[in-house]
Amino acid sequence: MRAVNKSKISLGAVLLSLLVLVLNIAGHGAIFIFFRHSALNPLITAVLAVLWGVLGVYFLYYSFNLAVEKYPDHLRSKILPYIFIGPAAILLGWLLIVPALRTFYLSFFNASSDKFVGFGNYAAIFSDRLMGVALRNNLLWVFIGTLACVSLGLLIAILADRSSYERIAKAIIFMPMAISFVAAGSFGSLSTIINRAISRLVCLMRLSSSSAVSHRRGRV
Repeated sequence: MRAVNKSKISLGAVLLSLLVLVLNIAGHGAIFIFFRHSALNPLITAVLAVLWGVLGVYFLYYSFNLAVEKYPDHLRSKILPYIFIGPAAILLGWLLIVPALRTFYLSFFNASSDKFVGFGNYAAIFSDRLMGVALRNNLLWVFIGTLACVSLGLLIAILADRSSYERIAKAIIFMPMAISFVAAGSFGSLSTIINRAISRLVCLMRLSSSSAVSHRRGRV
């Protein structure tokens, strides 16, 4: 009987879970509406939004974890992963998947989104020469750029760790970084010397022009 009782979910645990869910939805929804319609200073709004993000996430996980702790052990171990992954997955879906679906839906309408045009926008995009060039360049950048970055990264990792020429490979890899700092420092000092020389030349030109003007006035 004790094992059976331990495996059952109490009514208090269910009510606490519902209360936590309602409080989180109502509280965060009210704060979101407040920020959406507030006329506060943008700096104050940003600070409050950061505080809401940090404290809100802490309260969200803490309250849900507190509710799940009231469940039996076999259910708690199954629910806890979803408690920690669930809010992040919901937020990611709300910020990425929902806008993507809405954009796909609006792509079948005109610029003002009040007239259905079907595949007219897609036909206009793929029939335009400049748009075709831009799409081709993007595809080349995505595939070739990604392949090149991954291949070079793996090659550098192998050369820097498992090669018999490990020291030479590391020197070749890190040499441009050191050279860039040296070049930047040298260029900075060189630019300072050039600026001083130019400023002195300008001063000499001003002095010579002022002396020529005073000499002319003396003749007059």
